[in-house]
Amino acid sequence: VETIGDSCFAYCYALESVTFEKDSKFEEGSKLTSIGNYAFSYCNRGLKSIIIPASVETIGQSCFSYCYALESVTFEKSSKFEKGSKLTTIGGSAFHSCEALKSITIPASVGTIGEYSFACCEALESVTYENDIILTAIAEGAFNGCSALQSITIPASVVTIGEYSFGGCWELSSVTIGESVKSIGESAFSDIPDGAVITCLSYD
Repeated sequence: VETIGDSCFAYCYALESVTFEKDSKFEEGSKLTSIGNYAFSYCNRGLKSIIIPASVETIGQSCFSYCYALESVTFEKSSKFEKGSKLTTIGGSAFHSCEALKSITIPASVGTIGEYSFACCEALESVTYENDIILTAIAEGAFNGCSALQSITIPASVVTIGEYSFGGCWELSSVTIGESVKSIGESAFSDIPDGAVITCLSYD
């Protein structure tokens, strides 16, 4: 399987497990390259974890949105060559309202995180970007309403922080903005706590 189509498993409320098999004949990873829009949306009762194969390049719009029980998302690395994920795009609202998700590590290969991709992930405490990430923009509302998020470091590659991107992050007390940022959108950090420390790095 190379593609999972739009809404393929949407509203499978009781779905508990999703496994992407590897090609055992050649000891290679999955051949899957894209997961479509709304593919697993509203699998909201039993699905607690998902491992995205290293071969996946695109996660579609609202792909895992409203998977309320989803606690863990892992972006697999190729075990044969020890290479990283091939993921380049996380679609808009891809993980919107995954209320149990506590942490996420964004692969270095990601160049696009869509609007409101992790919005309303109310338990999200940690957002980590892999070294040498190529991401250039934090899209509008990307982490809006992540009310448990306490600190964030914007990667050095990022040039633009979109509108409302961290709005409503009520516990966000520490923000480090990378030296490449040139534009910060309207209400990007609205409603963060009084006394929050924002550090803007600069080139030496």
